[in-house]
Amino acid sequence: MKKISIIPFLFFAMFCFSQKKTIYYNEAMTKISKEYFENQLDNTRNLHLAFESDSLITNVLVKRKNYGKLSEPVFKQLKKSLSETNSFDKNLIIIMYYPGEDPCNHREENSRRGFHVRPYLKKLKKINSYEHFWVYKSYGQLQYYHPDEINWQPDKEQTLEKLFFNYHYPCSSFVVLDKEGNYICYYGESGLDKVFEFSKELTKKRLSSHFK
Repeated sequence: MKKISIIPFLFFAMFCFSQKKTIYYNEAMTKISKEYFENQLDNTRNLHLAFESDSLITNVLVKRKNYGKLSEPVFKQLKKSLSETNSFDKNLIIIMYYPGEDPCNHREENSRRGFHVRPYLKKLKKINSYEHFWVYKSYGQLQYYHPDEINWQPDKEQTLEKLFFNYHYPCSSFVVLDKEGNYICYYGESGLDKVFEFSKELTKKRLSSHFK
């Protein structure tokens, strides 16, 4: 049987990959240079998301902290997706969102992190009254995220994904809403201090400039 060398095929594959066009966008979805993109990278302010097709690699800076307000019908739909029996009479709704397995949460040590639900919820209660939900898109590796302490529930009909989490942001994300549907959403991994910070911000109503 005639032997066929795979080396030419490997070179061809590498050549094709190297020919992919790479483009960059800032937080406002304005096309920018690679150099400017790299200079703007700031993990405290934005995330770097990359999307690859057969011929194109698209790099996007995504703002981590986002403000918004849901219309009354949409807010009602969101609450129904979270619970059909809850009266939602508390001042805040806090939602932790788990997107599914990725390099950030693909590890068993997450289950050994020093996280305890009761002290966290007790501290939140000192800020304001709240309803708290833990929602997942995909169950992959969720067994390492304290299922013995947390009542995880699926994102019914992808309601949260469509409203707040259009992309797979690494690790997890969260959103805090007040009774009027004003919200602060934060993408990607963060400490619980961010949840406390944004809960206080919504409670103190320092939001007028963000919703004009």
